Amino acid sequence: MNKPLSIIFLMFFVFSINAKNISQLPSNGEHIENQKIAFGETFSYKLDDNTSWKIINSETFAVLNSGIGSIEKITFSTPGNFEIEISEVISTSANDCKHGQFPHKIMIEVSPIKMIFDFNSIKFSNDIVGGQSQYGNEISIDVYIESFNNEKVVFNDGKVVSAGVGVNIDGTLKSNGAALKQGINHLVYILKGQATRDTYIMFDFLDINNQTVSYTYPTIIK
Repeated sequence: MNKPLSIIFLMFFVFSINAKNISQLPSNGEHIENQKIAFGETFSYKLDDNTSWKIINSETFAVLNSGIGSIEKITFSTPGNFEIEISEVISTSANDCKHGQFPHKIMIEVSPIKMIFDFNSIKFSNDIVGGQSQYGNEISIDVYIESFNNEKVVFNDGKVVSAGVGVNIDGTLKSNGAALKQGINHLVYILKGQATRDTYIMFDFLDINNQTVSYTYPTIIK
């Protein structure tokens, strides 16, 4: 590739990367961060000591809480949508960056469903052996479900993916789309793929709120 074409390609590549970041910004240039938690969970966020914030109910516009400095373990006891407005003091020094380091707003979606994986109950139908297909191997685990309205919930797209050097294992929920009751439910995931020897594996489980929780396989793969 000649030099002019290389430069054009590089400019296009850089623009493509930046475009993904810009797409997270509204047209007014505000930096907005989105987060999702379950009702009853706490929320914390590290801020500077001179940065102020306030939590607003997105429906009623009522100010629920406010403060200065880091947000420490604020509990959202009811589901709904909330926003945290952040007011950061920007330095006017010529040597400092004029852009803030924190988002202007944090949009919080509080889910009416809480899902907790009990990793003490996790079992594999067969040990994971390096270089061998894991097709048909199963992970079973208990999960705790709590619904704000005490209703059964449907768990779609239950997945587990893996991470590790030379690891390519994933799995799907055996009873995808099943209704889960309040309290303890027993889930089974069917695996496929394989891993190399002498490596470690971390499994990421996708919960009902599209959040991941991680489990590290207890031994090195032989």
